[in-house]
Amino acid sequence: MNEQEKTQQDITIKITKEQLPELEPSFLDLKNIKKINNYEIIKEIESSGGQSEIFLVKDTKEQKYILKLYHKNVDINDLAIKKIIELSTTYPNYFIKIYDLNYEPTLKRYYEIQEYIAYGNLEEFYKNFYPLDYQLIDNIILKINEALNILHSNGIIHRDLKPSNILIRNILKNQNQITDIELVLTDFNISSFIDTKITKKITQNIKGTINYLAPETFSNIIKKESDYWALGIILYELLTKSNPFNNVNINLIIYTLLTKGIEIPENLPLKYKILLKGLLEKNPDKRFSYHQVKEIIEAKNESELLKIQQKYFPDNVNNTNQTQQNTIIQPTTIIKYNNKEYHSLETLLIEFIKDYKSFLSGLEFFKTPQFESLL
Repeated sequence: MNEQEKTQQDITIKITKEQLPELEPSFLDLKNIKKINNYEIIKEIESSGGQSEIFLVKDTKEQKYILKLYHKNVDINDLAIKKIIELSTTYPNYFIKIYDLNYEPTLKRYYEIQEYIAYGNLEEFYKNFYPLDYQLIDNIILKINEALNILHSNGIIHRDLKPSNILIRNILKNQNQITDIELVLTDFNISSFIDTKITKKITQNIKGTINYLAPETFSNIIKKESDYWALGIILYELLTKSNPFNNVNINLIIYTLLTKGIEIPENLPLKYKILLKGLLEKNPDKRFSYHQVKEIIEAKNESELLKIQQKYFPDNVNNTNQTQQNTIIQPTTIIKYNNKEYHSLETLLIEFIKDYKSFLSGLEFFKTPQFESLL
């Protein structure tokens, strides 16, 4: 097996509670909790996360922090979080500062103490200040790109990259105009470790947020490139103020990811059309990653962009995205594939997400005249 085919099983290392005393079942109302360890709770902060409640707290010196109180049934990815604590010291401009990771025996919950960031997250930011200046968008993408490169170089795949998991530490202005933002990545509890010599990892569970999941995730494969798919979705949102899968049925999302892919808006500058096409490539082995993102963002002019486009998409330089039907079509004939018969497109799609090899075979089948005839 060559290096490019190396695969690693996903093994989550967790904090053990074996040495902690077991207490009687607790039915404490969180609203009545005033203090966790030496941190006094000021208020609860609304959060869309499914793993924890978030609180604003302060210590004995009146310094504010964020308390992330995990639900009882949530296991902690101790290895990943401790690595982030280390990275946040080496690269403070890219990662949330985590001061404490511990277990509260009375509540039977794990918790983190994080730095307090007053400017909220990237989702709130782009919705409040849309449309964003293109230079600002470039700066944001470059910073996320650098953060991902650091993570991946240290063997970490984020797995849940999205605007609400990117916090804004500071907003820089010039004459009341926003020129840049300082941002950090957060929420690493479902992140995975992968040996830097390994290209993909098999996982037993699909984790993450459906609107940002890469197609290969549905075959229980996670790769570093899966984070770059999420970066493509984030770029799409920064440019359009919408997610391509907002209010879309999960079955239609999976169908779109595995077949036609995401339609790229035609009214965007060439730079972003190239970036989106590369980042939202269904096949992770052909998807853009760190070097391509940096190359395209830093291109000096349209002439350079055209050369880049020719380099990566030589057969499609003048092609435009074709609008395709957004509904699942039931074929009226039996579909024959790989010496088997399928009576619906949905059953065939299930075959393609069994494993990574089937997933790649499916991507090739979707390019054939046989598949085109079904649409």
